[in-house]
Amino acid sequence: MASLWSRTERNGSSPLIGTVVRISRKQDVALIAIPSAGNQQPCLELQPTTPSAGADVSAIGSPARQDLAFSLTRGIVSGLRLVDGVQLVQTDASLSPGNSGGPLLDRQARVVGVVTRKIAGRAVEGLGFGVQIQDALQALKLQADLTTASELLQPAAVVPRATAPRFIEDLNSAVPSLDPEGDRRRALSADRARRERERDDARPWIVTPLRVAGMVSCLVGVTGILVSTVDSNDPSLTHKDYVKYRSQNDVSWAAFLLGAAAVGVSYPLEPRLAPARIAKVPRAWYVGIGLGQVRLGVTLDP
Repeated sequence: MASLWSRTERNGSSPLIGTVVRISRKQDVALIAIPSAGNQQPCLELQPTTPSAGADVSAIGSPARQDLAFSLTRGIVSGLRLVDGVQLVQTDASLSPGNSGGPLLDRQARVVGVVTRKIAGRAVEGLGFGVQIQDALQALKLQADLTTASELLQPAAVVPRATAPRFIEDLNSAVPSLDPEGDRRRALSADRARRERERDDARPWIVTPLRVAGMVSCLVGVTGILVSTVDSNDPSLTHKDYVKYRSQNDVSWAAFLLGAAAVGVSYPLEPRLAPARIAKVPRAWYVGIGLGQVRLGVTLDP
């Protein structure tokens, strides 16, 4: 079973409960029967021919979450590609997780294909793919017509796998970030701040007094060194005053060295900063392939 959301669901109506009739895992498409809503619902016309490179296409779907349902993006057919024995329509129309399963339309609003996957990466963009609609029909052993064949209305037309759930609720995906790099930097900064707080909590009490007293002692020593040096260079200075200033200079140096030693000793006593908890994953392009499965990366399945 699957939960299929209609346009009226956004206004408070209940979702439509559909039954999987046929499925092609290789083509990543399925035929789903839904109960009658009490009136005839128009269907999109299918494109009977293979689209040519450069033809205008549009994608309709719910990128990321249901709040963005019926979003429309435009592009062109970039070419036809063979991936794992499946011919795909390549397009530069913007596709996101949640577009998977939505239609790819030509300028006459005819269905050219079904959005299924994309190539994503830091230096890669505009590489979306869809299963050509005629290939999808052939894989499901279907033929476009004005009426539905009686055998397709039988609940026993498909036998679900034992491990597959009988009911799937189409939940919202996470809200997409408008600033992923900024979010990553902020997450790394927050992680470091958290680790620094943990280090501060584990720091021995003697560390702070050693540092404060050491810095004060260094400051006093430097001040005394400067003052005694200037005063001892006075030409009119008597021998007695000279000895006094030299003594002050020696005491100031001792205070400076003692303070520096206190500050230096405090650092080995401080716990080390814990390793980062957010791994820096290297960026690389990848391809998502398969119905709800991952072969090389991630899929566009909602």
